[in-house]
This record gives sequence, structure tokens and C-alpha cells, in this order.
Amino acid sequence: MRDIETGRQRFQFGLRKLLLWTVAVALGCGLLSSLQLDAIDWLLLLAWFFVVLAVRWASGHGWAATASVVLGMLLLLVRVLLYYGWALSRTRPSGLTEHIDVVTVLLVGALMGFVAFLLTEATYRTLNWVDRIAEPDE
Repeated sequence: MRDIETGRQRFQFGLRKLLLWTVAVALGCGLLSSLQLDAIDWLLLLAWFFVVLAVRWASGHGWAATASVVLGMLLLLVRVLLYYGWALSRTRPSGLTEHIDVVTVLLVGALMGFVAFLLTEATYRTLNWVDRIAEPDE
């Protein structure tokens, strides 16, 4: 909808779309609750979802995919570094040393980011499709 005074387009949701997004977030949280995530993981996961959506709305799906892949790589790398310590190796009680390959962590993080983007994009497109179906014909 265009604002007459400034000539800019206003960012506006209809009630139907807002309710559809509420259902989508509730279903997503319901499905993810079986993973038994702690509070930090929930916060990171929801922030990831909303950042990807915000980039999608602002710049399109290409930039959203890039942002999601980069976020996946960074978040997994930070999570692994916090778990294993900044030395990237940890000695087990049996005397064996686990070595974390940074490239593998980055590749797995990129894959996680891309899968998260695909899920977000599928949700975005499905809700837009349902919203268009529900619009009355003029």
C-alpha cells in the first residue's frame, strides 16, 4: 500500500498472513521441541530463522541463501569451539585425542545452513501460496 504523503510503499501484513505465520512458527516449534534443545540453542535457531526471513524480504532468496549458509558455518564453528575448547583438540580419559577438522566443521555448517534456507524458503513460498488461494477474486 502506498503512502500518499511520502510516496513510499508501507510494510504491511494482512491478518490472514499474520495468522498463517503464527501457525507456521507454532508448528515449527512443536516439531523442534522433540530435539530437547536448551535455551541457547532455541534462541540461536529462532534468530537464524528470523534473520533469514528478514534478508529474504529485504534482498531476495539469493542473499537469504548466502546469509543462511554463512550463519550455519559460523554458528557451528563457534558451537564446536565452545564445546571442545579453543585448542581444537581434547584428550579423552582413555588417552586418545580427538582432533576437530575446521574444514569439515565449515562444510557441515554450510550444509546445515543450506538445509535451513530450503526449509525457510519452502515455508515462505507455501504460506504465500495459501494466502493467494484464500484471497477473494476481484
